[in-house]
Amino acid sequence: MEYREHWDAATDFLRIMDEGLAAGRPLLACEVMWGAATHAVRAYARWSGWRTGKSPRLVELVERIAEEQNDPSLPGGFARAARLHANFYNGFMDAAAVTENQAIVRIFTERVLSLIPDANPAVGR
Repeated sequence: MEYREHWDAATDFLRIMDEGLAAGRPLLACEVMWGAATHAVRAYARWSGWRTGKSPRLVELVERIAEEQNDPSLPGGFARAARLHANFYNGFMDAAAVTENQAIVRIFTERVLSLIPDANPAVGR
């Protein structure tokens, strides 16, 4: 996928992020949040011309973005998304914890996407 496709996927996941919780399906919400965060990272990486690789490389990419953008909050936001991904498989969080983490993942995802000005329709091409 090219960066714009990842950007589109991340923004789609952001739009539907709340639906899983509203429908009483917190596990679904967890995986949607993970999808939003990872697609945002992949969008930035592809936009920057970086190789994305497999999921374990995503942590390295987030650290690289954080360093490049001088934003030390990014790794923590991504770690929350990874925790939600783990919860999808193991179900160790209650709905309140999922909701709390959702806000952090939304901020992370929107921040990373905001760093790609030519993919953002609000900014223009």
